[in-house]
Amino acid sequence: MKSCTITLLSVALATTLFSCSMEMAVAPQQPVNQGPGQPTGPTTGSVEGNWNFVGMKVYTKSIITTSGAGGPDKTITISDYETINNAGTITFNNGKAITEGLTYEVNTILKAEAFMGGISTGPMQMPFAFTLPPMGSSATYKLIGSDSLYFDQGFVGVPGSNGIPAATTASGSHISWSGDTLLLSGTESLTHTEDVSGVTMTINDTGSQTVKLLKKK
Repeated sequence: MKSCTITLLSVALATTLFSCSMEMAVAPQQPVNQGPGQPTGPTTGSVEGNWNFVGMKVYTKSIITTSGAGGPDKTITISDYETINNAGTITFNNGKAITEGLTYEVNTILKAEAFMGGISTGPMQMPFAFTLPPMGSSATYKLIGSDSLYFDQGFVGVPGSNGIPAATTASGSHISWSGDTLLLSGTESLTHTEDVSGVTMTINDTGSQTVKLLKKK
């Protein structure tokens, strides 16, 4: 049982972090269901201009289920953190978003719990630390309605299972504000299956991401 639990946990960890590397999507002109601790508020002002990257809040939950002789086995892995030592700038200008010197660190604890035949093996915790080297990128965007942005080539990614942000893809972000801080938020939900050593696993990933920007003076 211990060996199987560790295997499930390892896969859950990799899947959860890989899920984080995906861009968060938000349907155009639709409100976003915020994850735990996510801000809400009316849209004010414009995204146009130069912004300092001041942080990112990420929440992910990965549920992996497999079928066994003693009943279904399941592993739940959760991450909930805010980045630290943030730096870099993002410029929104006439439909183009230019990122320069973007960097941040993650130093958090992942929480997990495995269930073997419906019986919990007990909660577990695992440290996760990551530093994104300064990077730059360019992407085009469109304003959708009055409170959403659509990025043709993605926006700000977060670390994957190998500790490197995956290539960004088309995505959307909901616009809100906290005082003078611009918040770009999105959610994601994905269910898929994977075959690991002949075992079929059903994986359900959900998550939310909020990028925080402060106007340069």
